[in-house]
Amino acid sequence: MKLKDSFINYKMNDENVLVTVDNQIFSGIVHLNKVSAFIADCLKEDISEEKLINAILNKYDVDRKTAVTDVQNVIKQLKSIGAIDE
Repeated sequence: MKLKDSFINYKMNDENVLVTVDNQIFSGIVHLNKVSAFIADCLKEDISEEKLINAILNKYDVDRKTAVTDVQNVIKQLKSIGAIDE
């Protein structure tokens, strides 16, 4: 899976945000915490859910269950706004 090219994540005034250049897909700004911003960054390239989980485990001091839950929640939210290409 991969973040659609029309979605851009960046840091604005010390806050991570995700916006789209195609307002027919989604109109608005998504505010990201550090973990969801990291996941969105990883999704710039085609990556599997398992590799995302492993990236979280390597980056943050969390257990596997937390990493799985975080990745699944962020992916679900990104899919709900049409931000993911599968």
